[in-house]
Amino acid sequence: MAIRPTPILSATEEKWLILDQHSNSTGIVVSKANFKRHPEYYRLAASIWIMNSRGEFLIQKRASTLRCCPGLWSTTEGSVMYDENSYDAALREAHEELGLELDAEQCFFVLRSPSGHVWMDTFFARSEVEISDLRLNPGEVDAAAWATISDIDDLVAKGEFIPARWCFVREMCKIFASGHDPRYLWIV
Repeated sequence: MAIRPTPILSATEEKWLILDQHSNSTGIVVSKANFKRHPEYYRLAASIWIMNSRGEFLIQKRASTLRCCPGLWSTTEGSVMYDENSYDAALREAHEELGLELDAEQCFFVLRSPSGHVWMDTFFARSEVEISDLRLNPGEVDAAAWATISDIDDLVAKGEFIPARWCFVREMCKIFASGHDPRYLWIV
């Protein structure tokens, strides 16, 4: 029998819809603080890989003050709130963390993959933004850079990039960077 908590939530506290081990909604909403108390729960997150016309990907160095993976490079990502979909969450995270307004027409879903107790929806987008034009959120991001696939491989090898995220999308990034659309590789 599943535990159905009824936490008291503040208006500013993050709330997540709980998924099961197969990424199906359970209909349960819990606060971020209560999520860790129930290890059988999964949550949904979104990551967005932003590529420029040179085949480079926009990566960000996570703030050194963050609890999870401080100071490591990663793509833009974050939790999906209970009242939004992962597409909207990916666009929201790009805006919240980088100050980047992406063209929704240039953003598309590629993959849902497990990572611990998180189901990660991965999106790709295109942008030609200059790093100097980004407005980094200091509570989330210490730096941002454009990086090639080889650059990211080097960061992973040095332990400076979150490896779990990279192992799921590396091949798709190569396809995307080669000018092909990875959405169509799933059609059998």
